[in-house]
Amino acid sequence: GLADTVNKIVDAVKRLFEETAPELSADIADRGVVLTGGAGQLKGLDRKIQETINLPVTLVDEPLTSVVMGCGKILDNLEEYEKVLLPKV
Repeated sequence: GLADTVNKIVDAVKRLFEETAPELSADIADRGVVLTGGAGQLKGLDRKIQETINLPVTLVDEPLTSVVMGCGKILDNLEEYEKVLLPKV
């Protein structure tokens, strides 16, 4: 059910955080986690993530459109972002 889905997402976030490079982990620890996308509408997900990783979690105002808006900003400024988004071959 829904609780199982929330638990799977929380477990994935926990694993990702544990596997993240220390310098990035420090940045996340300073700023907290921002929850976007459709999963952000799952009741209690933000609280459960916060309790699990012991960091503040912020839910954006419009989680369903925030991902698309962010992608649009990246496409509008691709030169700025390509160094961090596109792998070097």
